[in-house]
Formats: sequence, structure tokens, C-alpha cells
Amino acid sequence: MHHDVIDGPYVISVNAHPEHSRLKPGTVDGYRVSVTIRRDDGAAVVKDLSQFEIPQGGLYLNLESALDDGERMGRLAIACGFCK
Repeated sequence: MHHDVIDGPYVISVNAHPEHSRLKPGTVDGYRVSVTIRRDDGAAVVKDLSQFEIPQGGLYLNLESALDDGERMGRLAIACGFCK
């Protein structure tokens, strides 16, 4: 599932991917989320980087919580100036 959010000049792209069960084929254990931030005008996000990546993190129980937390992580990265 893909979800884009606008935050000022930035576009936060949140991608949630199902984590399939190894023990129960055909079932989903939860969702993992990754986030990419880019500028809407094509300018660099940080120094000479065209985008800022937040890699996949923990496992979320449902799609909604995965997308919500991905958006929160993206907004937090913007607010702190892309600090690590």
C-alpha cells in the first residue's frame, strides 16, 4: 500500500508491505513500512541528496497503524532537519 502526504515543500511517500507468516502460509503477520521524502519542486532534500530514506522498521499489526506511523516518522524527520 502506498500513501503520499504533503508537508510544506516536501512529499512524504509511505509504503507498507505485508509480512507473510512463515508458519501459516497465506496469512499476514503484520506490515512493515518504509518512507521516502522528496521535495515537490525537485530540489535537493539534504545537501545534494534528491531524497531522504527511512528504511523498514518494526512490524505493525495492521495497515492503518503502519501508514500512520510512517507518516509520523516522515514529519519528524522534516521537523528535525533530517537528523539521524
